[in-house]
Amino acid sequence: MDASDCFKKAELIAEGTLSISSELRLPHFLSCSSSGPDAGSYSIVASFGDQRLKIPVSRGSKGRFSMIQEKGQYRILKDGKPYIDDVEILPCSFHAPEQAFIDLNEECIFDCAFCAAPRLKPKKGRVNIENVLSRVVEAARSGQIKAVAVTSAVGKRPSDTIDEMVSVIRELRKKTSLPIGVEPYVETRDQIEQLHEAGAEEIKINIHSWNREIFSRVCPQWDYDNILKMIGSACEIFGKGRVTSNIIYGLGEDDEDVLQGVENLAAMGCVATLRKLRVNDYNEDALNKAIGSVPKTGAERMLNLAKEHKEILKKHDLNPSSFKTMCHPCGCCDIVPFRDL
Repeated sequence: MDASDCFKKAELIAEGTLSISSELRLPHFLSCSSSGPDAGSYSIVASFGDQRLKIPVSRGSKGRFSMIQEKGQYRILKDGKPYIDDVEILPCSFHAPEQAFIDLNEECIFDCAFCAAPRLKPKKGRVNIENVLSRVVEAARSGQIKAVAVTSAVGKRPSDTIDEMVSVIRELRKKTSLPIGVEPYVETRDQIEQLHEAGAEEIKINIHSWNREIFSRVCPQWDYDNILKMIGSACEIFGKGRVTSNIIYGLGEDDEDVLQGVENLAAMGCVATLRKLRVNDYNEDALNKAIGSVPKTGAERMLNLAKEHKEILKKHDLNPSSFKTMCHPCGCCDIVPFRDL
């Protein structure tokens, strides 16, 4: 595993965009996600060495990092100079390579400052789930995907969203044996049990920030203590190493906050997903109001946190590589311990 490739991935994540010319032809359609760190942006999935990266692209503009094609080979330049050779562009038809993410609803009753999804316009609301399920099942049968993940914004009542997730999982279980992961907003242990009994194998319940003060600013409508309680319940129901939780860094916290969160979650049996904050046109104003000026996060901090993350997981006999669904096996948006370094 080439450490320099990992650093290059971190630099690209830190920069946030990749410039490509208007004339450059890509082998696959651009991906535009309604959820996740780059919601609302048109992105590609680039693979090089042992790394893969999903990054928003900007057509026609000039940024620090750009991609060109020479003699049939894609290359990434840094400040106009060769930086990464032999880049492969991967297909990403369902949000992630080799995996289908189903986003049930894009309209949300919550207003978390970092989340771009509720601010996307025009709002689509509920998706045509029958159509999506049909496409996902066909992709599973043809071998295009190896796993399915189900997520959703929270429309009207959280319990309604859980009921819909349960229904979708049951339908998927009738038609495919692929691993299923869920990323719900849950309020009760019973809701977690419903999702598990329906056939979900892994679950992500997000704490977002381990720092209570920052949490209260960026997720003012959420209950910090109940989220932690739900993560603990999920570890009991799904089992050790089948539960994950996003910790976003770059919100003004220090490294001690982040790593304490990793440690406490690991002690429960939960593998944290450490995610650098993405700032874009959709969430910038909300973030500025919630936390003030957003600090820059560079590649060095990303790699240092990932190394410490890895050592904590070793101590608790946890490994992101055990996951079959959602962000850890995808590996496109974060520096993932045991995968990237």
